[in-house]
Amino acid sequence: MRKWLDQDEGLSELIRNLSNGLAKQQGLIPVIGIAAAVLGLLFLLANVFVGNSLLAFLGILLQGGGIIAALIGLLLIEPLGQ
Repeated sequence: MRKWLDQDEGLSELIRNLSNGLAKQQGLIPVIGIAAAVLGLLFLLANVFVGNSLLAFLGILLQGGGIIAALIGLLLIEPLGQ
């Protein structure tokens, strides 16, 4: 399976286009991550009044994913910009 992934032209083109696009818009991933974290916080605040476990799960998931996306985006800004 690794050989197929290494030789796949479509996947290679997708990664190349994604890298070129993100190099032009360096702050996009951190902004999306911060927005997801804030949305997760709002879900958790709403859960205080509603008491729904699905809402709590989505809030925690969005907060965690948003923070990780923002940190990875900040780490990628420098290498993609060079």
